[in-house]
Amino acid sequence: MSIIGKKIVAIGATLTLAVSGLASVNVHNAAPAHAAPDYNADGTLSNKNLPIWDHTPLPSFYRLSPQQQAKPHGTLIRWDKQWSPYKTRSVHRLVFSSRDSFNRPITGSAALILPKQPTKVKGYAKTGAYTPIVVINDMINSLGTRCQPSFALTSNDNEHRSQNKRVYEEAEDYIVRGWAVLIPDFLGMFGEYGANIMSGRIVLDAIAAATNTKAFGLYNSRAIVTGYSGGGMASMYAAAQQPTYAPGSNLLAVAAGGTPVDLPWMVDFFSKLGPIPNPVFGYGTGVLMGLQREYGERIRVYDRLTENGKKVFRASRSLCHDEMLEASSGESFPSMFAVDDIASSPDILAAGKANSLTYYAPIPKVPLYIYGAYTDIAVPLSLMEKVVNRYRSKAPSLPIWFRPQLGPNHMDAFNQAQPEIQQWMKNLFAGKKAPSNP
Repeated sequence: MSIIGKKIVAIGATLTLAVSGLASVNVHNAAPAHAAPDYNADGTLSNKNLPIWDHTPLPSFYRLSPQQQAKPHGTLIRWDKQWSPYKTRSVHRLVFSSRDSFNRPITGSAALILPKQPTKVKGYAKTGAYTPIVVINDMINSLGTRCQPSFALTSNDNEHRSQNKRVYEEAEDYIVRGWAVLIPDFLGMFGEYGANIMSGRIVLDAIAAATNTKAFGLYNSRAIVTGYSGGGMASMYAAAQQPTYAPGSNLLAVAAGGTPVDLPWMVDFFSKLGPIPNPVFGYGTGVLMGLQREYGERIRVYDRLTENGKKVFRASRSLCHDEMLEASSGESFPSMFAVDDIASSPDILAAGKANSLTYYAPIPKVPLYIYGAYTDIAVPLSLMEKVVNRYRSKAPSLPIWFRPQLGPNHMDAFNQAQPEIQQWMKNLFAGKKAPSNP
């Protein structure tokens, strides 16, 4: 069992939680009081005194000028070809313009894997034959910028390579079919875990960057997005924002599983445990730090921490998933926070709700495949089912294939669903009608 599965199982018996009553505060009516720090010419942060930021220098390949970032979102700025031990594919890094939650210009990036002998399908006569693209939103769940998939292609750090081993293995399932695989770095250049509005936009802009050029042979290609856990959040926010943010997108459908849909519930999840040591407190640490990185002084997290909490935050700010969990392992709400209740603080509540599908009003227009396990303690499918029911009520014609898995644990549901998801993708790429169930 993976570290995710082991740690979620470890707390399963201790949890019987109810969703708290939630107030509404709008944090998107203006830009936050301060933006993310800029990078110096050497890739270091311009303000090293900010305790929540990853201070690892950003490689020069990923640094764009303000003028480049301000180009229409989804504009491919640069790309390169990376070494691959396999002669049956080519591997590339892409850098493109994108937008954050406040529509400010930012840098986006992704890895792209192209089969040397691509499969061509003719599912859509208006585009002719094309190579299918599968967009994998990995379970990055990290605070370190360089923990993301495209960075691992040039990293000598074992932590970065280990973090991304699973997603590149998953990509093999699609490459052998002759499909292209696009893997976005959807946490952005500042590792903003939980900032799902921004993440969804980076995913959509990665698709645009790969398909709006003839450089990769994907100009007419359609893309299906798939993501699990934290990758499910990015996937669903791409789907929900596509009609307004990227109406001309080549997005065809979205599969999402094990998706946290209620970040305030998640924070309350940890709060309700009180002083009980929690082996996965790092998820709460990561989401709160990631949201403060995106929202700046509009939400106050760091100054509500205990001295121990501040120490844990500083130790976590450049870590990948497993190490981030270890840094907070055994912590509890009282050991981390100097306030009694952070989940209902109006500023944090508002940012959490804006990035939670439970409260996010826009509805996707592309077919959906939704899955998970009711027995998943930390990410129960019952919360996602409420979102699905709202979609069906508001958009009855939207094709949704809702597929509960046996589980019982978080990663079990992922593995159980993959064969059917791949067949679902194959059918949609071929132009078959998307299935739906009541």
